[in-house]
Amino acid sequence: GKVVPHQDSSFIYTEPLSCVGLWWALEDATKDNGCLWALPAQHKKGLARRFLVRDGKVVFDAPEPTYDLDEFVPLECGPGTLVLLQGENVHYSAENTSPISRHSYSMHFIEGASGVRWPAENWAHRPP
Repeated sequence: GKVVPHQDSSFIYTEPLSCVGLWWALEDATKDNGCLWALPAQHKKGLARRFLVRDGKVVFDAPEPTYDLDEFVPLECGPGTLVLLQGENVHYSAENTSPISRHSYSMHFIEGASGVRWPAENWAHRPP
């Protein structure tokens, strides 16, 4: 389905930032069937907002940024292609308006070395 423009580090936040997304195309990903779209160089402007727990509620710490969708470029690719997404990269996937499926698999990694912190106000935590 459709996924709005976002930065993965908004949801998977460390100090310092370390999130890297991996997105594998299991089938052809085209503009017609909802491929990823990315906004070039936007990651250099930093993280726009965080998703966190504040006063017992899960909220964003800033309003939703607005982006000009005409500035995004399609990341069309074939099956087996691996797309690396730096955590501050702004990307989205459009709705699949075709009869052709576009399955993919994604996962995210963060640095686990000493000196990298998972803040207490993050929305996600592993059980003790």
